[in-house]
Amino acid sequence: MIGDFSALDLLHALTGLMTVLAAVLATIRIAKGPGLLDRTVAFDVLTAAGIGMIAVMIVWWHRYDLSVLLIILALTAFMSGVVVSRFATRIDRSQQRILSEEEAQEQVAERERQAEEAQREETEDAQRSVHDARQTGAVDAAHDLELVHDPEHGTQEEH
Repeated sequence: MIGDFSALDLLHALTGLMTVLAAVLATIRIAKGPGLLDRTVAFDVLTAAGIGMIAVMIVWWHRYDLSVLLIILALTAFMSGVVVSRFATRIDRSQQRILSEEEAQEQVAERERQAEEAQREETEDAQRSVHDARQTGAVDAAHDLELVHDPEHGTQEEH
């Protein structure tokens, strides 16, 4: 014990000084940049230093009611990182231009062709499944109870 300070008090003071140093260095990085993502990382470090300082204050002063601030700061840091990273994503400028009428028609035709192809493949898969089930005899037992659509009368009747 040094004077009125215990070893634990000294440890708390050292931890507090390290978090203040981290906060100062992060503030310098925020000021200098050079880019948006550098500033975002520095802001995250600054927030982490704030969380560390509050954690030291909670333990040193026995103020457990301040723990709510830890949650608030953590959520703020998370949300700010998400917002900035979403803002900073690169967007292909060629995808943002307005299409000519011919290009738009080509895209619509391509999408319709893809939809027809997917529908055809789905129908073929269903037919293959029914064929395979009939081959194994699994459908024969259930076929007697199947409802068959009558197109002439627009009704379904038991077959």
